[in-house]
Amino acid sequence: MSVNKKIYVNGGVVIYTPFFCYENAGAGYKEPPTGAEIMECDDEVDGCPCIKITAEKAPSIFNEYYAKTFFSTLYQCCDFMHKSFQQDYDDYLKRIYDIENFLTILDKLPEEQVEKFLRLLYGNVITAFDSFMSDIVLTKITHDKDSFEKYVQNMPIKKQLKEQLQRKWSENTCDNVEQTIIDWALMTSYCNVKRINEICNAIFDNVVIEDKNGKMQEYFINRHIIFHRDGKRKDGKYIVNSAKDVTELITEVNAFVKQIMDKII
Repeated sequence: MSVNKKIYVNGGVVIYTPFFCYENAGAGYKEPPTGAEIMECDDEVDGCPCIKITAEKAPSIFNEYYAKTFFSTLYQCCDFMHKSFQQDYDDYLKRIYDIENFLTILDKLPEEQVEKFLRLLYGNVITAFDSFMSDIVLTKITHDKDSFEKYVQNMPIKKQLKEQLQRKWSENTCDNVEQTIIDWALMTSYCNVKRINEICNAIFDNVVIEDKNGKMQEYFINRHIIFHRDGKRKDGKYIVNSAKDVTELITEVNAFVKQIMDKII
């Protein structure tokens, strides 16, 4: 189990990014808390010495920070750094609810637009899933340093970044390695059953997600065809032909998401 460090900033702290959080913090500490490492200021605000935390220059999100003078932020922390898995799940259900509502207006569309609209809804069901997976991964790794490290060690992240991260944590240097890995997780697509299992196995203590009969993997392929070939297969036929195709997809994806939720909480 990783132990979070206490950092005493010999001045003030100003946060200029929503992608930074901390285990605990305080200001007005004339002396460092017991066991704290001292960080000297390298910048200033209105003549007051401080450190400026940006996405390009940020110490670890897993430490405690205590400032000698002031502690302030210009941004609200981004949602995945404070949300729970249940909130991630609720967000997914809201996206699906919106898609289901769009299905109710099909009769108001010109006939020639209905199939196109259905393909967009079909693709967005999978996009809702992709967003859900991204949310729970980011919630997990930004709440827990051990999970963050497991994610780094098990995902195809450059060896140089892995080594820099370990050095950053040991030396408490200001750089963007941790932030770069968060960016990498944000940009990763989870529309692949193998990738989902690799990630869940790494950060959720050997959780295995089952894809019965390969249905989800087929849906992921369909999403790719929809967004890259407008839903047309190589035989010229379209993937989605009716609202039933979308409602059946929603049922299957909801069950897949529920399986994930049941196994991670």
